[in-house]
Amino acid sequence: MLKIIRAGLYTSVQDGGRIGFRQSGISYCGALDKPALQIGNLLVGNDPDDAALEITLGQCTFEFEQDGWFALTGAGCDAHLDGAAVWTGWRLPVKAGQQLTLNRPRRGMRSYLAIAGGIDVPSVMNSLSTDLKVGLGGHEGRLLKDGDRLAVRPGARAFIEAQGVKQLLWDNRVRVLPGPEYHEFDKASQDALWRLPWQLSPQSNRMGYRLQGAEAGAQYRA
Repeated sequence: MLKIIRAGLYTSVQDGGRIGFRQSGISYCGALDKPALQIGNLLVGNDPDDAALEITLGQCTFEFEQDGWFALTGAGCDAHLDGAAVWTGWRLPVKAGQQLTLNRPRRGMRSYLAIAGGIDVPSVMNSLSTDLKVGLGGHEGRLLKDGDRLAVRPGARAFIEAQGVKQLLWDNRVRVLPGPEYHEFDKASQDALWRLPWQLSPQSNRMGYRLQGAEAGAQYRA
């Protein structure tokens, strides 16, 4: 079991995503930084898309209630295990009763705590991911809060030593490809997409990015 001592601002259970239900209005969900999730899972011997904790902006504490292995990936959060520094991107052993604390990240926003065996919550529509809009999946369909306890599946492998991998660095660039509706916009609107500066809107979510920045609205072809 994993006990949530301090849940932080926005911590939830996420996996590789809920695939195949968008036609029914159910979003993909899943980890926002999927490479970080997969690296963490692989380090501790899990399947790449197994469930882990997605932690936004750190500021949380967890207590392990059983021996095992864990990996912290994604944003570096000045983490400590019983006061000893924890390296991001490393598989490390843990004993029952030890506490892991994450402070605010120095770079990035989201960290992932993967535990050998994976977080054990009920599967909903073939996924363990939390969908906050619908209130399903994860732990009771909500963000984690202080005092929650999560079951952890038995680890499939026995490790001998700690091991780490180089972390990918986020460079703040978002790749854009023309979609099916691209040619429905006039030439000026198409040029604006590539020429003008854009920012991610606070209205962005796990389903997709919404961009803001251009003053003139897009014009469709007549």
